[in-house]
Amino acid sequence: MEKPYILQHKNTVVAVLMIDDAGDITDIGDEVNKPYLPVLCSENISLKTWWSNRTIPITRRGITADLMEERISSTKELLLRNLGLSLTDCYWVKPLESDYTWEQVNLFDNPFKDSFSSIEISGSQPMDLTNGSPFIPSSSLQGELKKKWIILEDERVLVKGNYDGSIQQSLNEVFASGLHERQGRFPFVPYWLTELVTPEGKTTGCACRNFCDRHTEFVSAFEIAYGHKKRNEQSEYEAYIEFASGQGIDLRPFMEYQIITDFILTNTDRHFNNFGMLRDSDTLEFLGPAPIFDNGNCLFYRSHVPKGKGLYDIAVTSFRKRETDMLKYVTRPDMIEITSLPQPEELYALLKRDESMPDMRRTDICEAYEAKIRMYVDFMNGAPLWEYQYRK
Repeated sequence: MEKPYILQHKNTVVAVLMIDDAGDITDIGDEVNKPYLPVLCSENISLKTWWSNRTIPITRRGITADLMEERISSTKELLLRNLGLSLTDCYWVKPLESDYTWEQVNLFDNPFKDSFSSIEISGSQPMDLTNGSPFIPSSSLQGELKKKWIILEDERVLVKGNYDGSIQQSLNEVFASGLHERQGRFPFVPYWLTELVTPEGKTTGCACRNFCDRHTEFVSAFEIAYGHKKRNEQSEYEAYIEFASGQGIDLRPFMEYQIITDFILTNTDRHFNNFGMLRDSDTLEFLGPAPIFDNGNCLFYRSHVPKGKGLYDIAVTSFRKRETDMLKYVTRPDMIEITSLPQPEELYALLKRDESMPDMRRTDICEAYEAKIRMYVDFMNGAPLWEYQYRK
């Protein structure tokens, strides 16, 4: 059965939608408040696509079991039951017959208890939900890794688990945080290790504070890249830089720094939902780059550790297909301080916390990290690492 909903940004009406019980948008009203549309919808991208992209990916580990336990048919139905609410922006859908307001439902201000995802911080205390929200934010949480939002000492905190008994992703997040902290150049999200309780037992995960609030929202590079047309001769990278420039923001130094540190960390998963910009949710003015986050897939997580010239031919998910090709965008190679980078010995000591990791692999990762630093020094000295002779 279809029912009418109002897509809103806080209390501002954006569009009227017809949504069926399965959570699918079946129709969109003729009148649309264009300035308040999601950025993805700026250039002929349908709200249906935006809504679909807002759901939990069905590929997330354990999501099917979680849906069955709650007797929910799909991630879209889960999203609809929670009014499409998020802790990264201020969009939501309001049932037409309801008298809900943003102040009543938003999860930045109202307490919530997210029981959907079956991970908890060990020793966490029950919350007083007398005046709490019946809605949860994890229904719009992206990414394949099992994760959830919690409230910890009145702050919204994202808790992330791991895969297959390994805790390397959590360790990677902490190591990358330390690298960015020592460089002290650009905003980043600090992660810390925490003990988690899962259906499989206790384990180590990681957590970080939300970098959004009721006045600041995140707009992913995916929304910007696909919500705005680029010139035919223009690369996606330059189109992204140009969009920011049109907002009065010079993103190039930040993006070059992110490319450099991703190279050193071998972060192969800087896809377009893993970075973006911050926007004032009251004025819709863009503020600058979002802090660097989501580095868990760095340091050869779940991949073979190459040696020698294999380190010059690593595939990535980003603006280019190969890691060394990403360095072509860097115009200021001296942007980082080599002597401030964490030492391989520090990485080895951290990786020892993952008891499932063979010591040989631990050693291989540290040696490859050290080699990547040497490679980057070569690049700083003028070596074009993407050229054929370095790979063969």
